[in-house]
Amino acid sequence: SFQSLYDFVGSKITVGTKPCLFFNGPTWDQTDEYKHLKSIFIDLFHREYVENIRLQGLEHALSFTATPDGKILFRSYKIILKKSGCKTPRIELEEIGPRMDFTLRRSKLSSEDLMKEACKKPKVLKVTKKKNIADREIEIE
Repeated sequence: SFQSLYDFVGSKITVGTKPCLFFNGPTWDQTDEYKHLKSIFIDLFHREYVENIRLQGLEHALSFTATPDGKILFRSYKIILKKSGCKTPRIELEEIGPRMDFTLRRSKLSSEDLMKEACKKPKVLKVTKKKNIADREIEIE
């Protein structure tokens, strides 16, 4: 089943917002097929690495639920922070679409050696630190 973004009424999120990904269900870590699919979803929605998160900066949540009968439920939510009377706000989720249900039908996994080779980072992209170099100004007398 599929429902598009336009089938949902209400406010949407702003363009460029980083989504928070949720993987629900134990199946994501039990089988190799679902582990690879989880990796594909993370690569698809990953933008840049973030070290710290502000609670007010969380606006968008993507939920992937693996059910026991083999379905994968994809839902998109807007995170709404409401007053709760204490320091941390109450969090509500409003579904903003799209909504999709998947089934994993065909999968052909690569061998372990080929997967390691594919996941290697090129030497050009690796950051190397220069040792024993300090930024100092030389004083001239």
